[in-house]
Amino acid sequence: MSCLPQEFFKVVCADKRTGIFMTLIFALVLSLMGLSVYLVVRPIECIEQKRYIYVNKMYETRQALCQKRINCREIPIVRFPQAVAIVEKGTNLHVCSGVIISDQWILTAARCAAFCNSNECSNYRIRAESSYSNRDGKLFNVTKILIHPLFNESTLEHDLALIQTDRNNNVGGISFSNSIPISAELYGWTPFSKADVPYRDNILKIMDFNIIPNDLCNIYLKGEYANIKLRSNMICATLNFQEGGCYIDSGSPLVSDNRLIGIAMFGKLCYSCPSNMAVFTNIHRYEQFIQDSLIRF
Repeated sequence: MSCLPQEFFKVVCADKRTGIFMTLIFALVLSLMGLSVYLVVRPIECIEQKRYIYVNKMYETRQALCQKRINCREIPIVRFPQAVAIVEKGTNLHVCSGVIISDQWILTAARCAAFCNSNECSNYRIRAESSYSNRDGKLFNVTKILIHPLFNESTLEHDLALIQTDRNNNVGGISFSNSIPISAELYGWTPFSKADVPYRDNILKIMDFNIIPNDLCNIYLKGEYANIKLRSNMICATLNFQEGGCYIDSGSPLVSDNRLIGIAMFGKLCYSCPSNMAVFTNIHRYEQFIQDSLIRF
């Protein structure tokens, strides 16, 4: 009490009720001053204010609350020029992602071709050489869709498809990896609603993953994925909590040292969930199928 002004000390001692009131006022003032100092000196963070999770299952967008701040990880297309966006013709609505593997061929998930209205998939186009899925770059028409003949929609086995475009791209295809690394990067876009497409830039993003054993991953497959058992033609990975965002874009390429590791199938990502994982098609297991398909067509 000796450090307080004498007038304040006299008031506290003379009237107990007034003293308590004045003490509370004094404490409130100190608290507000402390908060002001914190707001001024705290480090600036990049925060996703609408804390949502986005899971791309074609036209179905699921939203759930996400309970932690998300670091911004937007990147330009020059960081990974082989990334392409599969968009709806006319609306530029983002459907899936894919990756360039040769002059005229794109690799993506089989489910991404589920809504094609013909073998030529005339309702979709491929946007390449752009950081945005809804503008800029080059647009290619789809001339052929090759879905893996053993693709199983229930178990998601062999979730792989090849898309041929109507002309050559100038990017060059990505090489395949013949081994599974400890960590890898996933490139893709966030699915938007049709109302958002004309007004919001959909920028390419990156997430960092750590590869984990499939046996461990099987423990996490619950709910709608309970009937799926991971096999050797699949890869499981967990999200690095310090990086990335809250979504998984089907067909997105999983890459390590500029080599293709996998193609995104599905994921269950939320910072409030006990586990954050994603499952990918293991491209190394399908190299022969891919090479044979390119030779035939």
